[in-house]
Amino acid sequence: MKNNKKAILLVIISFVVLCVSSVLLNYTSARLSLVRYVNLFFVVASALAMFSICYQLLIKRFKRTHRVVDQSQFAKLYDLENTKLSGNEVQFYFTIERTSHVRFDILNKEMNSVANLKDESVNSGGHILHFNTTTLENGIYYYALETDNQRTMKKIWIENPA
Repeated sequence: MKNNKKAILLVIISFVVLCVSSVLLNYTSARLSLVRYVNLFFVVASALAMFSICYQLLIKRFKRTHRVVDQSQFAKLYDLENTKLSGNEVQFYFTIERTSHVRFDILNKEMNSVANLKDESVNSGGHILHFNTTTLENGIYYYALETDNQRTMKKIWIENPA
């Protein structure tokens, strides 16, 4: 915000000086007078200053995007290959880069837990959770992974063989 105020102030000052110098240029007869040098100086100075401020803002913006989200702080829950599942067993897979407490639930359409697959501390790395789908009726469910700093949910359709 400080640089934006500087840029606006610089543009206003340059505009005023250029207007005054252009009026003076119309009323002077000398070709290389001091007014022409002042005019040229302010055009070059304002262009360089604005370029410098824009460059600083751009660099600051790119530096900030690298620090927005630290992916190592979050678990990654992978999608199932087929979201419409048929069969008796489902395997859920997630990875985590640090040891953390994980709660993994199967939720119904009302977002109530119908099965808890894990509620304990896990080490870093990849984890596979097995679940027998015959305990559930056919329909839409969600699987949710919760850690101390995130909650991720994905949708599945369970269709048990008749």
